[in-house]
Amino acid sequence: MSSVAGTTLTRGGRGLTVAQAAAEVVAAAEVVAAGEVVGAAARARPPGGHVVVSIDGRAGAGKTTLAHAVAESSSATIIAMDDIYPGWDGLREACDHLVADILEPLARGGVPTLHTWDWVRNEPGPRRPIRVEPGALVVVEGVGASCRAARRQLDVRVWVEAPTTIRRQRAVARDGALFAAQWDRWAAHEQAYLDSDQPHVGVDLWFDELAQPAETARPVQLSRRGEPRP
Repeated sequence: MSSVAGTTLTRGGRGLTVAQAAAEVVAAAEVVAAGEVVGAAARARPPGGHVVVSIDGRAGAGKTTLAHAVAESSSATIIAMDDIYPGWDGLREACDHLVADILEPLARGGVPTLHTWDWVRNEPGPRRPIRVEPGALVVVEGVGASCRAARRQLDVRVWVEAPTTIRRQRAVARDGALFAAQWDRWAAHEQAYLDSDQPHVGVDLWFDELAQPAETARPVQLSRRGEPRP
């Protein structure tokens, strides 16, 4: 039932605005998506070993939101690519660091090391060991998480997609004028990465439009590995 020119909905005795109701749809879609990721990780888990999931996609697509939804339902360890890009031109270098200092030590049973970046000072930050419990689910999220060089250590690959206008709106709302000024510069690096590594090809799961504003939210769409996508 609706009232006030369609701006209020009644659901289970609760009065909700259209935006609030749509936000619940988005939240429910995120829960569904997280469940799909956790399920895929469980199926891919090697006996007694870690399972590593990459969540990739362009800026503002909803990668971080999905990663945290997965962690909330599984106690996963999250490794954010945002923490290791060495500046706005460091996408490729971050991919190299991901493989050499995080994924390869993890696969050997060693201690991965995170080489952080201080975005305020625009200089390297401290190096931090990453404590990962035996057999834990590890989620690597961010642009570059599914880089070609990393795929040997990845058990599940996820791609998150959203329209450019929605992605930019979300990214700028999150990171402010700093990202707005660097959007085109970063987008060029993203495109070069997509062209060279094709991280969206052959993924295990593909999620569309997780990052849409509540007012225009649509149900999440899923795709299994091998299915063609536009």
